[in-house]
Order: sequence, then C-alpha cells, then structure tokens
Amino acid sequence: MDYSLLTITSASIVMAASVILVYVFLTHYRPFRPAGGAVRRLDTRENLVSVGSKVEADTVTQIGSCANCGARITPNQKFCFNCGHGLAIDVEKVLNSTVRMIRKTPVIILPMFIQVLASTLLGLWTFNGIMTQVTSTSDPSAYFATFLAASGPRLLAVAVFGIFVGPIVSGMYPSMVEDVYFGRAISTGRAFRRAIGKYLAILASDILVGCLIVLGAFLLVVPGLIVATWYFYAAPAIILENRGPVSGMSASKRFARNKKWSTFLLLLVGSGITLLGTLFRNGVSTSTAPGLAVYLVASLIFGSIAGILIAVMSSFTYLSYAMSKPSELKSQMP
Repeated sequence: MDYSLLTITSASIVMAASVILVYVFLTHYRPFRPAGGAVRRLDTRENLVSVGSKVEADTVTQIGSCANCGARITPNQKFCFNCGHGLAIDVEKVLNSTVRMIRKTPVIILPMFIQVLASTLLGLWTFNGIMTQVTSTSDPSAYFATFLAASGPRLLAVAVFGIFVGPIVSGMYPSMVEDVYFGRAISTGRAFRRAIGKYLAILASDILVGCLIVLGAFLLVVPGLIVATWYFYAAPAIILENRGPVSGMSASKRFARNKKWSTFLLLLVGSGITLLGTLFRNGVSTSTAPGLAVYLVASLIFGSIAGILIAVMSSFTYLSYAMSKPSELKSQMP
C-alpha cells in the first residue's frame, strides 16, 4: 500500500471538511448578549439562573432548608445565602445550559476544534512515518529498531504539542465561559493571555492529576475514577480564582467532594462520547483512503465534542456553584 498517497488523500479530505466547518461557524457567529441589555448587579436575594437569561429573584417558593445551617432554600439557588454552603448540582440544568451556550456562541468551539484538528493531523503524520518504515523492512528481527527509529521523533513531536498546546486550550475555556456567564462578548485574546499566565500552573496540575489517575487505575480502577472526579474543576479554579496548581487542585477537591455523583455524571458525559468515538473508529477500516478519512473525521468530531463539553461544563459548574456567592458575583461584574 502507498501510505504517502493515502496520507495526502486523507489529510486533504480532513482539511477540506475542517475549513468548511470553521467557515460555517464564523459566518453564522453573532455575539450573544442577554435579552434586555447588560447584566445588572445582584443583591443578596438574586441568583443567575441560566446562561444569557435575565437575573431572577429567588424569593417566591420555599423548597427546603440548607443541610448546613437550616436556612430557607428557594428555587434556583446554588448556594445558601445565609452560610454560603454550596447546594447540589443540577446536572440536567448544567447540560442544558452548556448546550445552549455552545449553540448561542459557536466561536467557543474553535480553540478545542483547532487543537483536536492539529493533533489528528500530527497523529496521521506519525502513523504514515511508522507504516512507511515498517512496511519497507523485510527483516522481522529489525522491526523493533525500525519502529523506534521511525516513531521516536514523531511521537516526541506529538508529546511536545500536547504539553504546550493542551494546557493553553484548557486554560482558555474558564475565561470564555465567564464572559458568556456575565453577558459579555467572548474575548479570545483575554482568554489566551490568562491561559498563558497560568500555563505552568495548569501544566503542573495536569501532570499531577494524570499521575494520580494512572496510579488509581492500577488500584482496581475505582480510585482512578474518584481522583478524576475530585480534580474535574482544577483548571477553572486555577484560572478564575488565580490559584496555583496545588491550591487549584485542593479547591476542586473541596468543591467536588460532597458533589461527587453529580460531578461523576458530568465527567461520564464526556467520557461516554469519547468511548462512542473509539467504538466507531474501531469499526472503520483504515486500509483505504476513504476509510482512513472517515476514521480521521470521526476522531475530529468525537474528540472536539467531548473536549468542548468537558471544558464548558466544568467551567460553568464551578462558576455557578462554587463562585456564585453575592460578594463574588458583584466583584466580577463589568
């Protein structure tokens, strides 16, 4: 098989599809602002109840009391006004708000889309180099040495890309979600600058969390899932509250510890989409150019959707349930 021709054909199809998608996003994008103009300030009896909606007063119907202090709890509250204790996460509302946010501000898709596209093409380049070298080797005993020689530099390039680009992209999303949350037009430049400023903190937290997840996975899987749930909000905590890596991880764990099931469900949404993408790709033959193109486009679509949902859901949830106390909301208002 001519893997060079296969690579060129597949990459051309992927790039053409990507250009079309980016063009559609940009030509249909309109800055999204709440109905009625700018977001007004909140007093101690108000709470932001949905993305881009007006601010509603939570003073009508009593639905229970705070488990921490016993104060009255009203509809749509995300924390106790009396003691500041965070309430249970409404997973359905978070999912609906996330989807609505993405639909209303599709420009929020672009950073993750570009990252997944670049990593997909890097993967294609790596695959091509490995297959070209391996198929040209007739001596079976030389396969391993040939594999290392062909894959080493390319895998290093993939790793370097992930180390430099991944933390920046994940660090941009809390700022972009914050813009939409408070009714501002998204500023990708501001989001990029904040992510660069916290690059080392996010990279360090990613490495620490990754090591803990791998260690937990060796201990019968469940501890790894618990660790992933605890630190689901590490990046939003680092960016939105200007924390360091350990402090951001601690804040995430403190917030998620009594909301582990709802946080796990949010994590499961992104993981489930990733799993579906893996199952789909495993059923696609890559021995032909069209098959490889389908494989790459599927990787692009499923990877982008899963990454965007996780990034937006974690940022929106942390803003809504961990930071949405009256004094903090007022300090964030433009």
